[in-house]
Amino acid sequence: MRIPNLKQLRPLIWSAIPIALICGVLQCASIYFGYKRYLVNAEIMISLLICALGFFWTGGFIFGVAILSEVALGLSSVLTLFDYHQIWGILSLLWEARTEFVIGFFSFVFLSILAYVYWGTRLKCMGGRSLLMLLFPIVTLQVVFSFQAGNFLYPGTEKRSELIFGSSIYFSGYVMKENGKLHNLLSHENVEYIPISHPSAMMQVMGSGENFKKSRRVLLILAESWGNSIDNDIVNAQIAPIKTNGYIENFSQGVVQASGTTAFGEFRELCGKIPSKLNLRNISTTDTDDCWPQKFGKAGYKTIAIHGASKNMYHRLDWYPVLGFSEIIFKENMHIATGSECYSFPGYCDSDIFDIVEEKISLKNNVFMYWLTLNTHMPYDRRDIKDYSEKICRDVYPNGFDERLCNYHNLQSQFFQKLSKYLSERKMTNLEVIIVGDHPPPLLIDSTSFNYFKKNEVPYIRFFVR
Repeated sequence: MRIPNLKQLRPLIWSAIPIALICGVLQCASIYFGYKRYLVNAEIMISLLICALGFFWTGGFIFGVAILSEVALGLSSVLTLFDYHQIWGILSLLWEARTEFVIGFFSFVFLSILAYVYWGTRLKCMGGRSLLMLLFPIVTLQVVFSFQAGNFLYPGTEKRSELIFGSSIYFSGYVMKENGKLHNLLSHENVEYIPISHPSAMMQVMGSGENFKKSRRVLLILAESWGNSIDNDIVNAQIAPIKTNGYIENFSQGVVQASGTTAFGEFRELCGKIPSKLNLRNISTTDTDDCWPQKFGKAGYKTIAIHGASKNMYHRLDWYPVLGFSEIIFKENMHIATGSECYSFPGYCDSDIFDIVEEKISLKNNVFMYWLTLNTHMPYDRRDIKDYSEKICRDVYPNGFDERLCNYHNLQSQFFQKLSKYLSERKMTNLEVIIVGDHPPPLLIDSTSFNYFKKNEVPYIRFFVR
């Protein structure tokens, strides 16, 4: 085979630039959101090869599938209950995402289309020989890495540095299959609510009998992304303001087996069950007759749920009432000054919601309040931290940390400091408080951060305010 000269390779070199840009953007997205992918997408390269052979529209169709498979890979890696049947449900939540994410997504799609058109004009007259020459060393490098690791067919277990070339369609399917095994997901369309195999924090604290009637005011806080650390010093440093508060008594703590999305954690704690799908809109009272809000409601308690994000997120406005909440407070009906939304996730920061929580708790006895926190959500935006301190990170992360991990620790510490202050100053007496994480923090950006946390475990604490 005759080796092309520089003049013949020039169109290929120019065409490699948008390829590198597209793959680079996808790789940066995977690092930012904490999941793994192949650096070079096999479907994208196949689409270019077909385009180079003169089949522009066929190649374009495969290119579109390649981009969609990358989106599916990201969704299935971050939202572990996701599968292809739920794509429309996910799209309905798109407008609740951060504005820059929405703009970035559509900009990427638009630029990808332009890139493919550009590739088509560059490659049409070249044939596939030069493109195959470009692919050969990339594929060879991947084969070497894969066989060295001894698991060529299992990309999810590879190191990111060794994921050079492969199929995103296969990768996303592999991730969904593993998620199905982990969460016991069912294959049919109907949503099933499966009893959890390990006790939730509410089960461990309240039991299954009449224990909850001993407390006239109960506050359950589901703490976004609060994970259990391998080193107890990390969690202990975060909850230190609570443990040293003179108004608190009968403090205890423990752990809960947890994984999946925030909605997964909500059902775990509120109902002792987990959904098999993200489609939660058609839930009925027969699925939730054992949920804690219903139990409290039947015992004469006022049941309240509060969350700083939109009522449309995960369609919570549809299923919170079915779980047994008689009053529901979302972003739309909070009287908070415009412009005070947090940066990590669209909605009001937890620091702005304390007043509402204190007001509702103090109304009367016999109240069960559920608070789902918000601004400790990934990507752990530093702008949501009132008094950022790198020192508190150095104290608990001796093996080093990146900015995201330190932001996470600051945000969690900030929440417990604020809560402790409110419990002291507002005299929220005769109150039982249970705080539990929804899922471990998605800190897979590097192995250093990830190794500080237990993979499928979250902490909980329980105490009384006298």
